[in-house]
Amino acid sequence: MRLFVLQLFRFIGLFSVLYILFFLFVLPRLMVISQGPNIKDQVDQSFKNALNRDYDILVLGNSRTYRGINPDLIEIPTYNFSLDNDTYNQLYYKLKYLKTNNKKFKALILGMDYFQFSFISDTRNYAYASYFDSDYLNDYPSKNYVLLYHLRKLKPNRAEGLRFPRKNRPYLKQNGQFYREGKATPNDRANRDISRKEIQVKYFENILNYCAENNIKVFLLFLPTRENEMKSYTDNQIKEFHNFLDQYLTENVFLLNFTNDTTYSIDDFADITHLTPKAADRFSKQLNDTIMAIYLSSFTPSILNEGINNSEKFINSY
Repeated sequence: MRLFVLQLFRFIGLFSVLYILFFLFVLPRLMVISQGPNIKDQVDQSFKNALNRDYDILVLGNSRTYRGINPDLIEIPTYNFSLDNDTYNQLYYKLKYLKTNNKKFKALILGMDYFQFSFISDTRNYAYASYFDSDYLNDYPSKNYVLLYHLRKLKPNRAEGLRFPRKNRPYLKQNGQFYREGKATPNDRANRDISRKEIQVKYFENILNYCAENNIKVFLLFLPTRENEMKSYTDNQIKEFHNFLDQYLTENVFLLNFTNDTTYSIDDFADITHLTPKAADRFSKQLNDTIMAIYLSSFTPSILNEGINNSEKFINSY
């Protein structure tokens, strides 16, 4: 009996070691082959390229800009430093990271979403903690994000996403754009919150102040958005939001609003929110033409043409 118990414990111990090794080291590599780079890999590659590449325009935003802007199609050297789920606090600390590493640029494309002020994201903190200074985590409850990240990797259901072979596997370009295919459906829905947390307003203002202090032009950018997503907001909420933005528009801060661009249809979206790679290329060319018009006019703020809207013009056309 004692021998049986001893052998049982040995078997359990060996199984546990193999289980941990598989889920911590083997499965992550298999998932990359099947699903594309994981978030930690994306963050590491994104930060590395942000320092190694030369650019005059920086793109910051959430998944909408991360997937929707192809820097290769913008005539001025551009790098996309966005990531899924980024909010303004992460974007501000990315600027601080670049400053610490002596990276300079002349203009910032700052992705805007009506819901982006409404929450503070912590889903990437296990990856960001090693890049941002210690002040970053002061805005969050005390948690060991790295430990929790590794514990989550041990969940057995993580293997459910494995598919071999997989066509059109997502990948991260050297220019910072994330490539992911998809196909939207008429039934796609989104439940968005347009409220504004004080902490995100503070970081949004910190970004604009940083740019003003460093003579960086800012383009506040709304990408094309599906009608199904815009149903989350009322006309009055949209109007109030743009009244809020109006106070920040200056001769160096421009509002580029493509929200209701009717040239984009459901076929141009991969899901409820994101443009397909093909539509992202088309939009990037459109964005390039808009930005170049402003550059060639020495950033004259009076320029208003299709795709360059002030708040009042947008509200009247909504």
